Amino acid sequence: MEDEGKNCEPKWVTAKLVLGILSMVLFIIILFQSCAAGIGNALANNGEISGSAGFIAALNLLTAGIILVAARKSIKKTPMIICAILLWLNYFYAKMFGGSYGDLVIWGFLSYVLGVFCLFSAMHSKKQYIIVGAISAVYLVIALI
Repeated sequence: MEDEGKNCEPKWVTAKLVLGILSMVLFIIILFQSCAAGIGNALANNGEISGSAGFIAALNLLTAGIILVAARKSIKKTPMIICAILLWLNYFYAKMFGGSYGDLVIWGFLSYVLGVFCLFSAMHSKKQYIIVGAISAVYLVIALI
């Protein structure tokens, strides 16, 4: 089983690096947008927290990006599962606290997709891929409700 993980590892190294860099770039974009949304919420005095939710989503993306880049050559599953949880939390934040910050929903769904890729990169067998696909589908259905 360990040989199978070593054979699968090189094909995901570049993908993990690209996803990590993409996450860090998205961090900058979402950070500036969430600051603008937070200022808009404060000026409108509408009681929304969409700017703060965007800031937390941006921090989650930065953390996941750093983990992805640092653990890109690792065959351990734990870093990728942590990344997936952080990224899936962004989708939850977007659905719950999006409010007037409409782009947060887009960034949340993109985070969901990145989280699915993180989970798939951690798995090494066909059975594990099926389990990850089922978990991803169930989370998406629950989040859409």
